[in-house]
Amino acid sequence: NLERWQSLAVFTRPFNYPLSQNSSSGCRKVINRLAHFLITKSLFPHTTNSNNYNCFIYCSPSLKFYCDILLGVFKKYKVTKCELAIKMKLNQNIVIGFFVTCSLITFCLYAYTSSTINAIISPTSCPHMSTHYDNAVLSIKNILSIMEKNPDHYNKEITLKLSEAVRILTIEITSESNNIHAADVNNGTLIKSVNSSLKDSATTSHTLYACPEKFLHAKYGDPYFMSGSWQTEDCGSIKPISEILTVIFLTSEDNPCSEKENKLMIKFLNLYPQLPILIGASEKSVCTAHNDNINVVKFSSRTKLGDKLNSLIFEVKTPLTLITRNLDDFNWLARLERQLSVFSIEPSAIIVGGSIRNKTGHWQAGCYQTEIRQYILKYTEGYYKSKHECMYCDHLIGPFIAKSKYLKVHKFNENMDDDVVYEDFFLNIKQSDESRLILACPDVMYHSTDPWAELRTSQRKTWFSLSAKWKLNRIILPDGTIHKFSCAESNLDCKGLARQVGAMMMPLCCRDALINGYKVFHEFSVKHGVMYQIEGGSALGAVKLNDIIPWDFDGDGSYYKDKMELFAKEMNWTNSDGEIYVDHIKFKATGFFYVSTPHAFIEFWAVPKLSLDASNLTDLFHETPTLIRIGDAWVYAPPSPGLYARNYYGNEMLRHSNSYYHLGRGHWYSPYNMKLNKKIVIAFVLFCIVIANCLYMYKFGTGNSVNLSPSYSPQMSSLCDTAVLNLNNILSIMKKHPKCYNKEIALKLSETVRILTVQGKDAAAASSKVACPEKFLDAEYADPYFLSGSWVTEDCGPLKHISKILTVVYITSKDNSCSKSENKRMLKILKLHPQLSIVLGAPKKSDCTAHKYNITIVKYPSKSKLGGKLNRLISAVKTPLTLITRNLDDFNWLARLERQLRVFSIEPSAIIVGGSVRNKTGHWRAGCYQTELRQYILKYIEGYYESKHECMYCDHLIGPFIAKSKYLKIHKFNENMDDDVVFEDFFLNIKQSKFGRILACPDVMYHSTDPGTELRTSQQKTWFSLSAKWKLNRIVLPDGTIHKFSCAESKLDCKVLARQNGAMVMPICCRDALINGYKVFHEFSVKHHVIYQIDGGSALGAVKLNDIIPWDFDGDGSYYKDKMELFAKEMNWTNSDGEIYVDHIKFKAEGFFYVSTPQAKIEFWAVPKLSLDASNLTDLFHETPTLIRIGDAWVYAPPSPGLYARNYFGNEMLRHSNIHYHLGRGHWYSSYNVSDPFISCKVKHHACLDQFKKDGNIQFKIPNQ
Repeated sequence: NLERWQSLAVFTRPFNYPLSQNSSSGCRKVINRLAHFLITKSLFPHTTNSNNYNCFIYCSPSLKFYCDILLGVFKKYKVTKCELAIKMKLNQNIVIGFFVTCSLITFCLYAYTSSTINAIISPTSCPHMSTHYDNAVLSIKNILSIMEKNPDHYNKEITLKLSEAVRILTIEITSESNNIHAADVNNGTLIKSVNSSLKDSATTSHTLYACPEKFLHAKYGDPYFMSGSWQTEDCGSIKPISEILTVIFLTSEDNPCSEKENKLMIKFLNLYPQLPILIGASEKSVCTAHNDNINVVKFSSRTKLGDKLNSLIFEVKTPLTLITRNLDDFNWLARLERQLSVFSIEPSAIIVGGSIRNKTGHWQAGCYQTEIRQYILKYTEGYYKSKHECMYCDHLIGPFIAKSKYLKVHKFNENMDDDVVYEDFFLNIKQSDESRLILACPDVMYHSTDPWAELRTSQRKTWFSLSAKWKLNRIILPDGTIHKFSCAESNLDCKGLARQVGAMMMPLCCRDALINGYKVFHEFSVKHGVMYQIEGGSALGAVKLNDIIPWDFDGDGSYYKDKMELFAKEMNWTNSDGEIYVDHIKFKATGFFYVSTPHAFIEFWAVPKLSLDASNLTDLFHETPTLIRIGDAWVYAPPSPGLYARNYYGNEMLRHSNSYYHLGRGHWYSPYNMKLNKKIVIAFVLFCIVIANCLYMYKFGTGNSVNLSPSYSPQMSSLCDTAVLNLNNILSIMKKHPKCYNKEIALKLSETVRILTVQGKDAAAASSKVACPEKFLDAEYADPYFLSGSWVTEDCGPLKHISKILTVVYITSKDNSCSKSENKRMLKILKLHPQLSIVLGAPKKSDCTAHKYNITIVKYPSKSKLGGKLNRLISAVKTPLTLITRNLDDFNWLARLERQLRVFSIEPSAIIVGGSVRNKTGHWRAGCYQTELRQYILKYIEGYYESKHECMYCDHLIGPFIAKSKYLKIHKFNENMDDDVVFEDFFLNIKQSKFGRILACPDVMYHSTDPGTELRTSQQKTWFSLSAKWKLNRIVLPDGTIHKFSCAESKLDCKVLARQNGAMVMPICCRDALINGYKVFHEFSVKHHVIYQIDGGSALGAVKLNDIIPWDFDGDGSYYKDKMELFAKEMNWTNSDGEIYVDHIKFKAEGFFYVSTPQAKIEFWAVPKLSLDASNLTDLFHETPTLIRIGDAWVYAPPSPGLYARNYFGNEMLRHSNIHYHLGRGHWYSSYNVSDPFISCKVKHHACLDQFKKDGNIQFKIPNQ
């Protein structure tokens, strides 16, 4: 009888309800009650013979104890055919991450469910449940946020389910809705009764301020699209707006209650005669109330804006308040009823605003996002999500309506400067409660006095008070302006923060002070010939971050002891930023001193020797010491900084940990430990148990033989290793802290570790070993220089000789083949590895000969490109691994070939392993870059997101590397690519193929000839061939340089792409051509006094994106028909970028023509009237037409662009859909349907539309547009 089956997943959190019989009586009662309900009320209501049914209980391994209880209860009710199945299937890679959240969600929903039966574990009766709710909501929102910003992680179905869970968990359930009687439960299933109670609570506790609207059809809005498309539904009696809304208006300081302001009040009262208005004016003003519903509140001239607003809000007696921020004019386009309706249909909304039109007609949607993190506040124009045709925002720049109750509780800051009081207010909302929504509806339009309707950006001092309150060192504005603030301006005390427990990151001003200290000290050292090196945490930060570790508030260094006298004499230095001085604490005895700034200090110790004195190093390192970057300072470092850091800090030193003294470890020799501290152990217990359960079920629960070994699944390999590491950490903590110990959990975790470890060993045994593994002993075993001693190689049996494993591929220079320097290089390699095979490439005409039996010379035509040369050399390789000596300048033991071979042994997914790079001037780089290829843009980012085995996972390397020969022979270098970018193309191919992983181990160091060891950035032409192959319009380099490429340079044809099926977004060069057409047409129109407006998809794109819709390959517009003759005469225009011309298709008959560029076209239609001729609009819109931004062009638009778009496109028009004709709908009147998925590409491409989310505009922003 499967039709009657009802299922309910029950999960619990083991660390809150320990899996022991004595401590779980409460949960036992819950399960008993639930089983009783399922059996008697839902599963078997019409029969007493329960043996007719089969029962399967699906349960995760860690919850088997509870499932056994449930099984026993079922048997008690004589449901004897019950089986307990410990299994679950993984359906996609990201399910493990989501499983954590889903466990929390399900438990919370289960708590709601139980509360409907007897409120056993409801939030009100169990106070500890509030933590579960908070954690669940926070977890889900974090996941949704990541999915919104990273389309690769996006999954529509999961997003919808998680969003619904957030909605349910954030609903304020009244005590009445919790008290559901048994009779209500008997009327339906348990789940239905819960859903019903939630729905009832949402409706009964929420007030309707306006009746909802229903979209009829776009054809009812024609010809102006200012009204007609939507119909207000009948929802019964609604309170008059005068009982719902109060207007707050502040008069100007200079001319309070002027004629202009009085006119503004009259305009309000003409539209809403009974609307209460509170006017704030200075005490010396002559403002008086001319109407019964106007009240005047007077203030001292010194009263700040925040205080004024709070005083006015205190007088409000309606549930909603309109704050008339920067209001310049008022008319029906403000659509107050529309904003009220949003409060009615969106219970989480606390503020609703609209778009902005300033005095010059320029229109903005007015929605901004804020990110506040690590002492940086960043404003971004746009939205990630929309609903009810409104954008979800963090910050609004115009007038808005807010819930009065909220305004009275969360008041405006009365000490904040007037210019930023709203910025502070919106930040407070976001920080206090992210579940409360701020919305901007672009179909609502206010007239604002704020120039260009943007944040005030003119002066840095505007932001001082905000910086001081929020402790901000940087404020980044939407136009890219960055304001920097010192520690004093931000009220930050670095030395005070340094004494805290290490839970906070260092302010940027403290970091800047430390870097400043390094700069001055380095300049002094170079001037006086002092050799020193950074050490400890400073060296580790430079290796990992090219910066200071953000939670390490001091610096570390050493210098030669014989320089003590010099430092004793030179105790004070100054620089442009203030005094830098030496504190001589313990100076005479030990030579220890501080290099101090007002906000930070660097510790220096006098030592007899530095790392560069190691006996196995050449004089090169004394002559040219290694330099490493810390921020924008280059300082002396150990000879191989990465090797030093690995020997100092040991296992997984590229991952992060608190400073040893913050963890209660008194000495730096304490192992670098990423174990969880006591505060976060609970979160990791849940995370690791869930991962272990998922892997356990994946192995044993599917009923099939599943190979978990890393060699079979590289992704699962990484997952297994991470799980084992975290599980071992948890078991260790549980042993040390009896309160955290649970015997049953410990046993299950130990068993899981055993299973995963066995899998890993089996896989390692199956793969061919090329090097034995290493074991980290301790930093105290290292030599004084930290270049060896900390690690010991374990015995793993016989290994093949390196000459049987690795071949060196070396290409001679074009100008001086087989020169003396190149021969020396070969000899250095052979001196360290005498039997190593070398394949040497040289031009046919060169006199290169093999002086050793293990050197093979392969000659090629002198005109051969680098890709062809490499492929020819690689074809001669007979070993499984190949060393590509890219840009090699010198060679010594610091290249540590065995270390790279070892990585291949322990990381089967690795196909390329490289290292750090040191150039001729000593400058050191980790050499690891990430690439992002999307929407015709390639972006390089220096750094790493993930590490393993003390190596960084990379997309691109800039130095020599070892690769699997088999891969190189199959995935060859491009023989047509320019030499300068052949490796860039090669690494892009690897990332696109997803064949394996690329790693860079910073303890491996190569000497490179590449100047600055960075990507070549000097000339745009360097990148032409890469742009043409990969169809790139932008290449963004690590230093921020942006190279732009035209359609011709990128070999893109916009008109051909436009004829495809709509599965790809438009190239940026096609977009630029369209915008260029708009610019020239607008200039022509202004010059000849032609009024026009953009229409259709162009208007929608401008409203949603401030740009062209990226998959709409043409533009749309209309103009007055009486201007046809003008356009007939003026058929050709030119501008600096080339010819813009008018195609007169159907011109004589209908006035239709194209404004064409070589790559794009805009359709224009002659019409008798435009939207600004609608009868209910004033002459203002003829005198100053509304302007809207498309890219960097401002063009004429309908009077209220957002209202036009909503009436044209209807429901959820801020979300995205393919063009109607691509969906097989022949007419633009066809409904705009956002439920349709994007059309998928037949072949995967970086411009495929289906990789984008169907909501939000920030994802489409183009760098440096």
